[in-house]
Amino acid sequence: MRKAESVMPVSTVPRSTTARSPLFWIVLASLAGGCGPTWLRTDTGIPNALGGEGVLKKAGALQGISVLSGGGASTTAESSGVDHEFEVTIASGTRTQLLAALRTEVNSQIVGCGATICGTGQSGSGDDNLTALSYDYRSGRNRGIVRVHSFVGTNGKIRIVLIAYEHGA
Repeated sequence: MRKAESVMPVSTVPRSTTARSPLFWIVLASLAGGCGPTWLRTDTGIPNALGGEGVLKKAGALQGISVLSGGGASTTAESSGVDHEFEVTIASGTRTQLLAALRTEVNSQIVGCGATICGTGQSGSGDDNLTALSYDYRSGRNRGIVRVHSFVGTNGKIRIVLIAYEHGA
């Protein structure tokens, strides 16, 4: 005759051998879903590189532009961004030529900072009437956008709005 084995009731089995705590699963899901610790975000420098007058002046150098600007920047552990408005006068050439040169310069800045461009867009009828452009990019765990819009003001000067924003994914 066999001796009966003793079986421990489920309720007395130590918790660590049957299931992990709910907190473990919440943290695991957050990390897997992209809500990782902020130390995983690195600063690409792209918003700062596009934030001042420098990129616009470089793009418009051949057209002899003059620039008045205003705007701001913000940076947190999770994101960084700039929002600038420029008022531009052009000595020679057109707004479309300026935006085409700016498109090339923005592209160079994004790629030069080590990011991969995931998408681009533009408004206007091709290169003949370019009025706005956009980029989506990624770099490591960061995702970002750049938007440039242009308008002709009532004073005949060109208004350019540049927004660059990125966040840790």
